Amino acid sequence: KSLNKGWLNRKKIKEAVSLTRRAGLRTRGYFMFGFIGETLEEMVQTIKFSKELTLDFATFSILVPLPGTEDYQRAKKEGRFDPFYWKNKVLSEISFPNDVVYVPAGITKDELLAIHRKACREFYFRPKTVLRRLLDLRSLSNLAGSLKGALRLIHNN
Repeated sequence: KSLNKGWLNRKKIKEAVSLTRRAGLRTRGYFMFGFIGETLEEMVQTIKFSKELTLDFATFSILVPLPGTEDYQRAKKEGRFDPFYWKNKVLSEISFPNDVVYVPAGITKDELLAIHRKACREFYFRPKTVLRRLLDLRSLSNLAGSLKGALRLIHNN
């Protein structure tokens, strides 16, 4: 709702994933943590929802309030955020960040980073997901990439 996506709900998302899979297309979910006002419990619910969907892949990231957005303005008002972070930091959405730009009130930076890692591990280390990835291997380079990803998940525990 805070992203002005009130028209979108879990039922519609599940339906879209189902239709996409029936059409023979691979599916990827994109999930984000650390929204302004978001609680740890809500983040845990996001992880749970990601596992309810029959996705081939999932990407988990942490909110970076970008200049010119409502989130940027709200984070500035809240006062727990350096509005000039972009002058000193280049942040990647992909992989496992060691730092964050914004941390919602009520949680710590370490908790936010830990929930991100938890989401990746819990999504990709489920037996059905591991089996699906193994059955999808088409080459040695696919195997090498999958092993590299698994090792990163384990290493970034």
